[in-house]
Amino acid sequence: MPVSESESGGHRSTVIRFMNRVSEAPRLHQEFVQFLGNLPLSPSARLAFDLTLEELFANLVHHAFSDWVEHVIEFRFTEIGEDIRVEVIDDGRAFDPTQHPAPDLTLPIEQRPIGGLGVHMMLKSMDRIEYQRKEGRNHLTLWRRWRS
Repeated sequence: MPVSESESGGHRSTVIRFMNRVSEAPRLHQEFVQFLGNLPLSPSARLAFDLTLEELFANLVHHAFSDWVEHVIEFRFTEIGEDIRVEVIDDGRAFDPTQHPAPDLTLPIEQRPIGGLGVHMMLKSMDRIEYQRKEGRNHLTLWRRWRS
């Protein structure tokens, strides 16, 4: 259930909190679809968001936390003109995906190290990604045009 929703200055925004459980992944997708409403996302933007949100959430659940305690992951979806901004805040291990080395895609698949391809796809799917570590929390912000 959205924590808050507001519309001001032409911006529409929703904040949703999830626990770091695999079982929450379908709810993330449902909440994003509900946020979009009747917004006519282009097929390429829809695919980009679907891939990115799935990869991001899976990485958070499987890699961000070193304990077995439940943690809250906060997602804020904001429509700003022709852009959708997704902000993600968590208290997991520091990880800046913008600094993650790109995989060597020239290697045959059987020679590539495991991991990193999902982050690479996420970086290539969004128009802009920013990362900050503030007060022990990761703040990841992603932007993508919804029409293109």
